[in-house]
Amino acid sequence: MPVANPVVRSALIAHRGASAYAPENTLAALEIAAGLGARWVEVDVKLTRDGQLVVIHDDMLERTTNGRGAVALHDLALIRQLDAGSWFSPTFAGTQVPTFQEVVECALRLGLGLQVELKPTIGDDVETAEAAIPLLRRLWPQGRGQLFVSSFSVRSLCAARRLWPEVPLGLASLLAPADPASLLAEYGCQVLHVFDDMLDEHHLRRLQASGVEFAVAIINNPDRARYLLANGAQSILSDYPDLLTTTSLRKL
Repeated sequence: MPVANPVVRSALIAHRGASAYAPENTLAALEIAAGLGARWVEVDVKLTRDGQLVVIHDDMLERTTNGRGAVALHDLALIRQLDAGSWFSPTFAGTQVPTFQEVVECALRLGLGLQVELKPTIGDDVETAEAAIPLLRRLWPQGRGQLFVSSFSVRSLCAARRLWPEVPLGLASLLAPADPASLLAEYGCQVLHVFDDMLDEHHLRRLQASGVEFAVAIINNPDRARYLLANGAQSILSDYPDLLTTTSLRKL
């Protein structure tokens, strides 16, 4: 069942920017994604100890920086001193963890659509939304579109809806729910994101028949991407912004 008016009018959302080519969730990843033809990017937003917003995925600093410990236990000033690029390649040594405001402004400058995933540390679900949504609402031009806010946390999504009733919302779920349309309606969401690792043919057909806008993550194989897009998915999330245009075969 086709979606009449999808939020995302692009077959591909660049997952954490061009995360196959640059350190994820950095300004460099957004720049490279745009250069490779991406029309949309997805980024992750977390709160620091002093209530500031940074774009980073993990609760802990170790995987994508040279820091140690939880993001939520460090102030912004310390996090900004960390190297968020050397783990990926010496080419990106000295890359900073960006602030949320820097990323939003970069996406606007590059003309990108933006999926903002609220990524709270367990316990600050509402606080993350209460920090991120007013800033996003102030920075994003009224009427521009090309924006939605997503989360695995329904508490974050409910807070986002309260703070900005008009912004489209996306619910992230590991598994396709039994009744996708009812679940999205319950939380006032327009988009459903599911993981390919948990998507068999039974669940794909369920999504396709539901009439909801859904995307599948994380797809790095072009054949799988095209199959999903031909069978109901409005978009896929990929580490490769050029996945659907390159001639090389990506493997999961």
